[in-house]
Amino acid sequence: MNTKEKFHLLIEGIENERELNSYYHLIQRLSLNTQGELLSGLSAQEKNEIEISYQESEDPNQLIPQSDVEKQFSKWLKGL
Repeated sequence: MNTKEKFHLLIEGIENERELNSYYHLIQRLSLNTQGELLSGLSAQEKNEIEISYQESEDPNQLIPQSDVEKQFSKWLKGL
């Protein structure tokens, strides 16, 4: 069985429409991202926010140490 067939079986096994819709949108976003179309689908405001975030990330004073992030999100990081 190839990957596409496995994927179809997985989808057919999901009964919850809301869950299925979430997976669809996730895969759609990933597909757009790999095609380089994700940025073109953003509004001017969203693009501006990304640009500001990127510029802020270049300033070491704006960065949060990884250890602080791990402490803050330890609840979600357990088991990874």
